[in-house]
Amino acid sequence: MSIILQRLTLSILTALSLLAGFAQNKPRTLNFHTSRGLAIKVDSLGVYINNKKVHRFDTEDLIFHSRRNRLIENGGTSFLFLEIDGRPNLNRLVGFRISSGKADSMVDVVSSDIVDMDGDGYLEFGGRDLTEGYPSEDSMYYIPTEYYEIRNGTIRYDSSLTKERDIWINGVYLPHPLDTDHNCCKVILKPGKKHVDSVPLMHPAILSERVDGPANIRATAKGRLLFTLYDNIPVYTMDSSDKWCAMGVFVDLSKEESHKFMIQQDRYLYWKDREIGKTLTKVSIDPIDIIGEGDKAYAILRGYTSVQNIKSQTMPENALYRLIQQGTPLTLVRLHDFLEGFQFIPTQMEGYKTFQLDEFCEPGPAGALRLILAFDHDKLFAIVHHRALGPLPNKPSPLARGYQLTIIGSQPATLVSDFTTKVNTFISHAD
Repeated sequence: MSIILQRLTLSILTALSLLAGFAQNKPRTLNFHTSRGLAIKVDSLGVYINNKKVHRFDTEDLIFHSRRNRLIENGGTSFLFLEIDGRPNLNRLVGFRISSGKADSMVDVVSSDIVDMDGDGYLEFGGRDLTEGYPSEDSMYYIPTEYYEIRNGTIRYDSSLTKERDIWINGVYLPHPLDTDHNCCKVILKPGKKHVDSVPLMHPAILSERVDGPANIRATAKGRLLFTLYDNIPVYTMDSSDKWCAMGVFVDLSKEESHKFMIQQDRYLYWKDREIGKTLTKVSIDPIDIIGEGDKAYAILRGYTSVQNIKSQTMPENALYRLIQQGTPLTLVRLHDFLEGFQFIPTQMEGYKTFQLDEFCEPGPAGALRLILAFDHDKLFAIVHHRALGPLPNKPSPLARGYQLTIIGSQPATLVSDFTTKVNTFISHAD
């Protein structure tokens, strides 16, 4: 019995060892089949069609586990896409046109998901690579993008999407981005710096807090890195201390991410199908921060960043301060786009018409309120605030829970006293 037991134990250990070894070895081969019966195999040495090598890889840079490795058939043509390790820069996506005995290289671009990015009904892919930071607070290197689309059986350069994304990232489009030495790329003023005086503050498109990026987002102030956001991405912030601010940003989720409450490392982040950043590690998501489900799910990613990474001119307090400085009476009509753009909520405070803005997605009592604008006969007469507004003729007076009250213009003492009493009661009982 002991001999049989020994043999059985040895067999089990051998089997377990083989299974463990198999589990540790990631797949090093990809297999695809076209609708026309072509068998495609990809390994570290090249691409094979029906067991015939048609393309050779110089290095073993293929990322075999990438979900972006895929075969797409369009207009009777088969396209093979493979993600290549691009370190120290971003990964690349290479595309081949597959035919019997041939794999023609069609495109080599920054890796991205292949989706309909602009809603025109065609699949697009591409993006921008890393660019060095420019040693000036108000300037940056132009960051060119490059996008392609799959249309009618071919891959073609998508000039309209490229131009749109260049303007979105850089604030301007340069058809010839190389400098005089033919290096990439020309130095331009940052979008916020360039347009702060030329774009009306009342334009709703700029009425949101924006990243002065690229910006690193951390788990805590000075903590470990979570993800990075590109320049000019809309975010929501909370007041904090030590020159750090808590912030949040909305991102699209896959069905798997919404089920596992986790976004993997090196995953490009999207919001409404626009690429906005990239994870630097695995990022956990609080289930309460997930909205929707399935393919329509999205989430709030939270973190901390330096206050210098938020464009100061896009903060509601600073935008409001600039409007006050213009000297024109601030009526409801004139402030309509400001209130709409920053999503103030209309409220009533015992006879006063007020509009309230809360801190980013933080329900509850202390600290939830950010701004209250109070109107008398449709004219702004008072501002309740938690953050500084800037030097105004009327100095702020203290309110409950660390808030401040700034009176706009010359107001009757009875009006100020009555409103102060009512707003203190409101703040003290807020929940």
